[in-house]
Amino acid sequence: MPDPAASPAASMEASLARTAQQYDAVPYMAIPFSRLHPARMRATSLLLGLKAAPAATARTLEIGCATGGHIIPAAAAFRQAQFVGLDVSAAQIALGRQRIDRLGLRNIELQARSLTELGPQDGFFDYIICHGVYSWIPQGVRETLMRVVAERLAPDGIAAISFNVLPGWRMFQVVRDSMILHAGASATHEERSARARRLFAAMEQEGAKDTSYGNIWRVEARRMSDLPDFYLAHELFEDNNSPCSFDEFMGEAGRHGLAYLGETRASGNIPENSGARRAELIRELSGGGLEAMEKYMDIVTGRTFRESLLIRAARAPLANRSLEDARLEGLHIIVPAAFRFMESATAACAVTDGDTEIDINDAGVAAALREMMARNPRSSSLDELAPRATASPEQRARLASVLMGFVRAGLLDITSEPVACVTEVSGKPRVWPLAASDAEAGLERTATLRHTLYDLKPFAHFLLPLIDGTRTRAELAEKIVAQTSAGGSQITDAAGPVTDPARIREICGAMLDRELANLAAAGLLVG
Repeated sequence: MPDPAASPAASMEASLARTAQQYDAVPYMAIPFSRLHPARMRATSLLLGLKAAPAATARTLEIGCATGGHIIPAAAAFRQAQFVGLDVSAAQIALGRQRIDRLGLRNIELQARSLTELGPQDGFFDYIICHGVYSWIPQGVRETLMRVVAERLAPDGIAAISFNVLPGWRMFQVVRDSMILHAGASATHEERSARARRLFAAMEQEGAKDTSYGNIWRVEARRMSDLPDFYLAHELFEDNNSPCSFDEFMGEAGRHGLAYLGETRASGNIPENSGARRAELIRELSGGGLEAMEKYMDIVTGRTFRESLLIRAARAPLANRSLEDARLEGLHIIVPAAFRFMESATAACAVTDGDTEIDINDAGVAAALREMMARNPRSSSLDELAPRATASPEQRARLASVLMGFVRAGLLDITSEPVACVTEVSGKPRVWPLAASDAEAGLERTATLRHTLYDLKPFAHFLLPLIDGTRTRAELAEKIVAQTSAGGSQITDAAGPVTDPARIREICGAMLDRELANLAAAGLLVG
């Protein structure tokens, strides 16, 4: 525990030192978060009527970058932009630097520094990202974080800060408190994780089914039991894990001249997405004020986590939250994994996110949506789906209205920069070099050009470095045959072990085709 007699500065540094030790001991797997990509942040800002620096040439800072899993892929995609990552864990920074060196990146720097050391010498940043930090640092460091963000944010800059929000997150406190009591402070990280999993298994079965306490336990036991040890170590056993209300968060931001722009996804600010009657209640209770409405959305919906965008307070009056259809001009649509397009017997087509099915009765819009799905996982712009040369202004307006409706509902995502992956396997396919490098290094996961996570299986570790644009499908298949023979692997089919060379080549070719199809669908093939 901190020494009550110690100065606030000394207590803060001691807390940061303990945090560094914890993350050195159990590194947190940093992954790409598509919603926190600078191009996504810019798109949301443009959607709300505020200009922002072009992401492809911007200067971005990530506070609490861990191993750089979020910003390294962004730096690999945007070679003309500049990225800086800070983390107090020297061990995590060292791992990230190794990856940067393998990739040969010159536009990113990871530094083992505390956020408290940021100052004028670091300059200004167009985008500041702070994910998974705010709720896990003491109040004094939170105040410093807000001050640093306000000081280092460029005049037209955008900051993204995530945090556990009250009152919804308070339910999870039950699990954290129980695990701290159960697992013991003196146990090792491995022992505590093992004890946590045993209690999860027990409480999923034994939690009282007719009580709120039992219901919380069953839901959280199912959710957390499959999560990795590093997540449990930091989510459950960190010294600091303190949620706050939206009012408290914005109070701190306001004291440092920062204002609320919105959530990283525009759909997160629309009460109607939680249901018409809930939306009516939220608007009635809030009186229509922006921050009051956000507070009541948290109360009514039980939201537990926020990814909030902040801007300089002087810019807040310039925002326009009408989400006019015309704002889609110049932006690019990304189709999330849950979005499905369906032919319909009763309408021109239908779409669904897995929960809600929507009929589209406009044949022109349906044709554009078919084209959008054919282009997936690439992004699509309004000009690509309804070119001015062939589509009338009325057709473009109808399509823009439908697409904006999907964006408002959270069915589609937006970005300010195109995602230019290849959707069809070429004669000599080529994997994004970042993924090939990660596979060759034996990493378990990599990032796609859509800035999403992709699991690398053992087969991918061998194959991806070979898909470099110099080999045909037949040549790649021969490499798989040779690797199988050299490794002593036994090829089998439904009839058992295969020894016929032609059949072995057929099976290896089918394995290759499946892998290439998966890579194309994920957004990992480039031209």
